[in-house]
Amino acid sequence: MEKSRLLFPLLLLCTSTGCGTVWNLEKDRLPFGGMAQTIYAGKSRLQHVGEAKCIPPIYDYTAAAYYFGIDLPLSAIGDTISLPLTIHASQPEN
Repeated sequence: MEKSRLLFPLLLLCTSTGCGTVWNLEKDRLPFGGMAQTIYAGKSRLQHVGEAKCIPPIYDYTAAAYYFGIDLPLSAIGDTISLPLTIHASQPEN
């Protein structure tokens, strides 16, 4: 019963967050910027655990686990694949 109570919030969390690589390609285009964005998001969730009075701390821990356990490895893959694009975009134009 306890596992089924956490299933919906976990599914909601996975569908409501985006990949750091996609964010990086749309905004800054820095080499491995997607991983940096994902690490920042995970750290932010851990730093603010329990601050929202109506949200149990388990949701913050679940979000951080998602960022570090799922999104970070996927961002590493995506950032490696998009590395030629981000290196070219980060070079100053002459």
